[in-house]
Amino acid sequence: MPCKKKWLFNAACAAMYLSFAIAGTQAQPIAQLYPGNLGQMPTIPQTYAMPDWSQTASGFYSLALNPATSGTYLPLMQLVDGSGGQPVEFGLPAYVQSSGTYNVQATQALTDMGVVLGATMIGLNMASYSPSAGAAPVNYVGMLGQFFDPNLASGIFGNNIHSADPQLTAWYTLFPDILAQSVSDRYTSETTLATMANDTAVSWSQAVGNFATSSGYNFNYTGFNFSTMQPTYNGSWREPDMASGIAWLEYSAYLRSGNPAFLQTAKDAMSYLVSLPASSNPSYEVLSPFGTLAAAEMNATAGTNYPIDKLLAWNFSNYDPNRPGWGVEAANWGGQDVSGLVGQVTSPSSTTGGYAFYMETAAQMMALAPVAKYDPQYAVALGRWMLNAANAMRLFYGNYAPNQSNPGWSQQSLVSYEGLKYQLNSSNQPLLATGDASSPSTEFGLYGAVYVGVLGSMIRTTNVSGILQFNLNVTNSPFASGASTPTFLFYNPYASAETVDINVGANPVNIFDSVLNSYIAMDVSGNTSFNLAGGSASVLSYIPVTAVPELATMPLLAIAGAVGLLLARRRRTSWN
Repeated sequence: MPCKKKWLFNAACAAMYLSFAIAGTQAQPIAQLYPGNLGQMPTIPQTYAMPDWSQTASGFYSLALNPATSGTYLPLMQLVDGSGGQPVEFGLPAYVQSSGTYNVQATQALTDMGVVLGATMIGLNMASYSPSAGAAPVNYVGMLGQFFDPNLASGIFGNNIHSADPQLTAWYTLFPDILAQSVSDRYTSETTLATMANDTAVSWSQAVGNFATSSGYNFNYTGFNFSTMQPTYNGSWREPDMASGIAWLEYSAYLRSGNPAFLQTAKDAMSYLVSLPASSNPSYEVLSPFGTLAAAEMNATAGTNYPIDKLLAWNFSNYDPNRPGWGVEAANWGGQDVSGLVGQVTSPSSTTGGYAFYMETAAQMMALAPVAKYDPQYAVALGRWMLNAANAMRLFYGNYAPNQSNPGWSQQSLVSYEGLKYQLNSSNQPLLATGDASSPSTEFGLYGAVYVGVLGSMIRTTNVSGILQFNLNVTNSPFASGASTPTFLFYNPYASAETVDINVGANPVNIFDSVLNSYIAMDVSGNTSFNLAGGSASVLSYIPVTAVPELATMPLLAIAGAVGLLLARRRRTSWN
């Protein structure tokens, strides 16, 4: 009996019999869906000029992390030494300071955690990083503990240094928690940070019970007060998308720890989102896309069946009723394509136009890119969106912006503005790179610019202009399913088929396309190419030829094909 062989584990045995049952069946491509306004964006921007995001990110972190640099508005970072002469705190201001002075105690987790995470994504070791030539390495990862407050519940991270109070708004508490978990997942040897991240998941697990009602869960509040352990409403706005942030945080903690309480809390939070009608978009700020990713991961690995179509539609629809007028652009502003950017969208009834933001767009790309890996029926839609967004995000930089509020700074090609406004100032400046900062700050928004690592690590150009290679693993947790298998999204915006050159690495791999639901190349290495049909997308996984594929996340026919491949490679050996 073949299944007695130890090298072929039980799940593969089941798949092998499945392959016999469907032998000869032709794999069918995955039908594509376009939730929300994903189908309304251009197939390719008319004003296309893709930056080298890897180069931009590398240049930014070299500048931002160097406290010894000099010049106008510089340095950006400050280090604070302790009694022993070693750095114990660091800080980047939310906005570039025009005065050159900055109180590190006023730093925010959105910026400091963001710079550590973004730099890590492009390959910098932020647990031992030399900020300037000849300087001793600094552990920026360890210093993120400055945002942990052990006095609230079991402890949580907040946006303020040494204190998570007051928790006036859910996203200002949860997003730092998400960032801390993301950094910790990438530095497992930093045990203090790992303990803090775990304690944060415990705290939110304790909090979720206080959102329970007799008929389920209700997260329709502004935030949660960990001093009183009660949900709060400020009388002005609500942030029910906190359920999305909690679901991601708890499931991420579960993937690392295996604690079933975290998994249950993630499911509790998701149950609220599932209960909402499609017309009740819970989105307010940043958090909603993370719930979509958590749902896609859980569907692939935890036996759930959450409605990804509804969740994605919320990410790409008007944020009614919680933030009317906000969403994702599918528009042209002043002759420039800005589709894909997140913020206040253009309204036909408004004379003020729109206002898009760098941080919100980068955060949504960070969360939603991996969804295509788990659910390839959205590959074309997500590929089209990310192509448009990556192209439009160049307009936040002074060297690309048609108009800007602080012209002439020598670093304007590396540091982005906070936002992009349309027809908000005058008809002579229909599109303006600017921000909300006031003196002594400029409008160069570091709290958003620090996330350039998302683009710099995820996006590569190819031999075909307009066809990008998106890395679907780099923003996903290293503990997530399939994280060890290189997986990339390619979207063809043209009507004609194109031949795309790729490099799969030195070791032989089999290339599986989860959109076509089949292998497209076997036993290849180094430089190769594949054909990409017009208007289509491919999600390619490079599977080592000696590896047993991760069956939990592969489509049915892919499992059969993978097992068939294994059997073919074993035919020359005995089954005894």
